Amino acid sequence: MKRIPELDGLRAFAAAVILAFHLSPQSLPAGWTGVDLFFVISGYLITSILISRPLTGRVLFSFYVRRALRIWPIYYLGLAFVVLVNPWIPWPYSLVALPYYLTYTQNVWFYWGAKPVPFNPAFDHTWTLALEEQYYLVWPLFLAVVSRRFLPVLCLATAGVAYLGRSGFVLDFPYPLVMKELPDCVLLSRCDGFALGGLLAWILGTSAIPRRYAGGLLWAALGGASLYLGTGLSQEGLRFFGVPKPAKPGPTILMVEVFYLGVVGLVVLHSGKPVLAWLRQGWLCWLGMISYGIYLYHYLIYWIVDGCAWNYDRAYQQSWSVGFWKVVITLAVATISWYAIERPLLGLKDRFPYESSKGASPESGP
Repeated sequence: MKRIPELDGLRAFAAAVILAFHLSPQSLPAGWTGVDLFFVISGYLITSILISRPLTGRVLFSFYVRRALRIWPIYYLGLAFVVLVNPWIPWPYSLVALPYYLTYTQNVWFYWGAKPVPFNPAFDHTWTLALEEQYYLVWPLFLAVVSRRFLPVLCLATAGVAYLGRSGFVLDFPYPLVMKELPDCVLLSRCDGFALGGLLAWILGTSAIPRRYAGGLLWAALGGASLYLGTGLSQEGLRFFGVPKPAKPGPTILMVEVFYLGVVGLVVLHSGKPVLAWLRQGWLCWLGMISYGIYLYHYLIYWIVDGCAWNYDRAYQQSWSVGFWKVVITLAVATISWYAIERPLLGLKDRFPYESSKGASPESGP
């Protein structure tokens, strides 16, 4: 399977929405959905990689190494920066939670209703990367033991677990974890995006559903989700999406992800056609290519700019000009990071092929 350039265009859209959302959440309350677009794309691409070949020990080893080469380097670079500058800022933060950030487990506290140990807020947004890493760890193992014909059942059951977890479903077990309205920042309550992406990989990557019927199915998913979201917007306005989460996270987040399932699926289905030429524009694909760096660095840069401005002027309030420069700096840093760090390290992936035969595989982004 060749790289799909239109997916870079979708990544660029997701990154842009998140940049704008974190500049002014009240102005774009639906901006949090950008991470769900990333999740659906990742679920689709990762599952496509894994179901296209037998999951031998070599394949799993190569998969984990290639994912580490993509995600770890600049994540740990950003984390190192936060730790190194900590003693020099006016009010240093506690580093007690550092082991959790080192192991992508900074969100596990929420499973038993505890408050997470405070850490530098410039790294708060990495809960999404923790979800990605936890998903990368467990999903291949599930696929290794589940027959391909049961993949849709696995995907739908996984999405159902996430929906129930967000909706306050209570399991009658005498254990601390009872899925009593889990926060939507843990894998158990936010894995439906990945699972629906996996379902999309099954829909488009197997002969079970002819492609002429797959399009109709995807349009139905897109239409149904649009109807639900549109009704909510018409009744409640932008408050329907809420900040930082909607009032009804169970169904609303699920419908957002079903909507993106339809979008991503139709884009993949019609890849290369003139109707999607706008998604293949060079500048848009470039933004999608550096979207991981954009996501990782932007919160750090926003924090640095706001901290410096506040230290200079205690009456500081963000203006649109300051927001513009935050975005410009983010793009510049992400571009430098791509050419100086990420791309050279990604070249090492060729040393860990999935199999001896030469074949292109889809690549994933967070």
